[in-house]
This record gives sequence, structure tokens and C-alpha cells, in this order.
Amino acid sequence: MRNSQASRTDVTNHVAPSPDVVVVLDDSTAGQGLVELRSRLGEVLSRGDSRLVVDVSGLGHLSSVVVAALLWSKRTCRSRGVSVSVRGADGRNLALLRRAGLSEALDDALPGRW
Repeated sequence: MRNSQASRTDVTNHVAPSPDVVVVLDDSTAGQGLVELRSRLGEVLSRGDSRLVVDVSGLGHLSSVVVAALLWSKRTCRSRGVSVSVRGADGRNLALLRRAGLSEALDDALPGRW
């Protein structure tokens, strides 16, 4: 019995790393941010238990390239059972993301909803 108690203790004391992989996009490094989004997406997919979080609070305007990258990320993650969340969108950008079909991913997206 001591062995089973020890293993239970080991499991409960183990602190798992955060499952969120965060990519921050901002106006000054938008191009680099999109490259990072693509590479971090690979990380999320390989881990399997992660959630991709894209922070767009640093973007004053969402270009069609950024929206396309977010939609591509959503489709790619959805096909692998990984959730995506987009946070930090302001009023105008929020409306654009909703019209583009990213409503479920905005701020309060629940894991597994995609």
C-alpha cells in the first residue's frame, strides 16, 4: 500500500506547465509575429494538450493578412482538436473578427469549442 500512496503523492505534488502557448502580435513586429504564429502553432499541435492564445491588443488595425492567419490557425487547430483563443481585440477589431467567423475564439473561448 505504501507504493500506491507514494505515487499518489507524486502526482498531486507535480505542477504541470501551463497548456497555453501565447503569441503576441503588435504593429511594430506584425510580420515577425505572423512567422512566430506559424512556428508556435507547430508547438501547440505537437504538444496536443495545449491551447493557442493569440494576443492582438498591440494591433491598431487587423489587416487581411492577420485575419487570414488567424482563420488558418483556427482551421488547423480545429482539425487536430486543439482550441484557440484570440484576446485583446478592441471594438473595431472585435467586430471585424466576429464578421470573419472568429466569434467563438474571442477572449472567453472555452477549450474544445472548436
